[in-house]
Amino acid sequence: MMSIMYQMFRKSLLVLCATCLLSVEANAQEEASDRPDARLEGYASGNGQVTVIQIDKGGGHAATWFILAGLGVIGLGVMFKPGKRSHLD
Repeated sequence: MMSIMYQMFRKSLLVLCATCLLSVEANAQEEASDRPDARLEGYASGNGQVTVIQIDKGGGHAATWFILAGLGVIGLGVMFKPGKRSHLD
């Protein structure tokens, strides 16, 4: 009984994953439309043309990793506190 249910679960999970992958692929193949940039909506300049300047500093992700490591140390440190501590410590 359990093996039949497990096989049905695996088949339905496979169908669900395949459906999700196909829908994502179908959405990714759509061509970009000629919609205006939403960041520029509501802004007007003297000549009617507004441009967005993107500055790419080429920075890394080191700060994100340091924050992640720090939060991990805090999270793991709390696990090793003794359980018999009172609220007065």
